Amino acid sequence: MKRIFLVLVAVALLLTSCNKTILDLKPMDKLSDAAIWTDINLVQGYVTENYNSVAMTTWGFPNGFGTTNSGWGNYNGVYGYWTGGAVDEVFELHDKDGWCIQADLIVRGDLSPSRLSTLGRWATNYGLIRSINNYFDHAEAIKGDAAKISQFTSEMYFLRAFNYVHLVKNYGGVPIVTKVFSTSDSKFEEARNTFDECTKFILDDLDKSITGLPLAYSGADMGRATKGAAMALKANFLLFAASPLNNPSNDQAKWKAASDAAKAVIDMGNYSLYKPAKYENIFLDRANSEVILARYYNSTAADWFGTNYETTQNRDLSPNSWGGWGMGTPIQNIVDDFEMADGSSFNWSNPAHAANPYANRDPRFYANIFYDGMLYKGGTVDTYEGGKDNPIGATVEPTNATITGYFLRKYVDPNHDVNNWVSDSQAIFIRLSEIYLNYAEAQNFLGNDGVALSYLNMIRERAGMPPVTGSGTDLRDKIRHERRIELAFEGQRYYDLRRWKTLDQGMGDAIGMKIVKNGDGSKTYSKKTVQTRIFNQKVYWQPIPVTEIQKNSKLVQNAGY
Repeated sequence: MKRIFLVLVAVALLLTSCNKTILDLKPMDKLSDAAIWTDINLVQGYVTENYNSVAMTTWGFPNGFGTTNSGWGNYNGVYGYWTGGAVDEVFELHDKDGWCIQADLIVRGDLSPSRLSTLGRWATNYGLIRSINNYFDHAEAIKGDAAKISQFTSEMYFLRAFNYVHLVKNYGGVPIVTKVFSTSDSKFEEARNTFDECTKFILDDLDKSITGLPLAYSGADMGRATKGAAMALKANFLLFAASPLNNPSNDQAKWKAASDAAKAVIDMGNYSLYKPAKYENIFLDRANSEVILARYYNSTAADWFGTNYETTQNRDLSPNSWGGWGMGTPIQNIVDDFEMADGSSFNWSNPAHAANPYANRDPRFYANIFYDGMLYKGGTVDTYEGGKDNPIGATVEPTNATITGYFLRKYVDPNHDVNNWVSDSQAIFIRLSEIYLNYAEAQNFLGNDGVALSYLNMIRERAGMPPVTGSGTDLRDKIRHERRIELAFEGQRYYDLRRWKTLDQGMGDAIGMKIVKNGDGSKTYSKKTVQTRIFNQKVYWQPIPVTEIQKNSKLVQNAGY
């Protein structure tokens, strides 16, 4: 038992070291001990620890925050909304304190090789890739159940692709590293591979994983990579590769590949659009029919979901008068983009809209946004000037009151006690709704507008919204709008705007709402700027950390940095 404990500690130390630079070459003696690779249980522990540490970083989720303090919960993989602080979704009041992803650096124009947003995580990803490569170096020595070993190997191919997807989405072409550098290597000199070379490598790893992964898991294994998860990640990345940022010539073959990959997931038949009585339950009901890849938090387990892997999202997002921390507050920029219930656009110039701006909106508005006057848990959300959820009137931690006029409703379980910081929940990374929208977008670019409309309207019908019509670029705009609403606060918007090459449109000033309650009980609404933002062309890509450039003479920095 003592030997097992020491080996697992060694594995944990390896993964902890991932937070350091790729060039911190730690001795591998203990980690290469034959005991790990000849004991199937230890191998399983090694694979599981790679899940624990990867934190599902593909969409920019914070990694490592709070992991040494269970009282803070664990933010690995749960808050995709933080990326919205870099674009037109949220204002993160707490970013100024160095919490979260520090999107502030991006929108203030302060991003540099020495001032990094954690959206990138170069060292974290390469540290995990090093751990995964170490597995492949020893795969032939693994003894035990052949089916289990095949599954573990497939999972590690998936996890390596997962890390490279995140790197390539944020930096473009990066060095493809498949060996484990050790203390015997005198230096690290690796040039960046091209975007296309990285794409081929990622797809090769995903194809290898798809052949060996199961269709589903049960019990304690839920949340591990499945065949569908690998296929969905492939579809997600191929859409990124086919989009204008990476496909300026509009190569139709790339759109065909993206379309085929999305349709392959749909045709599996393993997933269906979830239609609960309350739309918000899509994000609360664990392992529902729409979920393809998720992390399931469990505050009582002892591994992958285990201690320090619970989530505090109910506390973090709830209005402060209920004891919430008011993180990731939505901005008016996205609030105004939710349509009216009849499918028409919201318009402040319409007197009826302006007098009662939160009435008769897309049902998804109410599932996403805590707004002024909303009935909630026996009370009302009061974000008007002097209200209990506004900094002027707040009596419960005014520093967590909203200055935008809104709180984020998505992911918040109304049946959970906000003051119980720890909760069991799920963080969804890919769901079928995204795949439908991916397929619709690819079909539109291929000229198959009828098919695109069909899948777009399936999403709208499920949400309770009327169907739309259109073709060509008009339909393309409607698909993009639908992604903005359906996938709001899920970590998609930042990457969508970049791949469409429309990032400038999503980096205007963050607008909030000033609400004044009049003597007769009526309210007056006026917009206000809560953050002045700056767009710079260079932020289409993250800067490679200066420490990595200094240590690798072949590494070329991204343009503008």
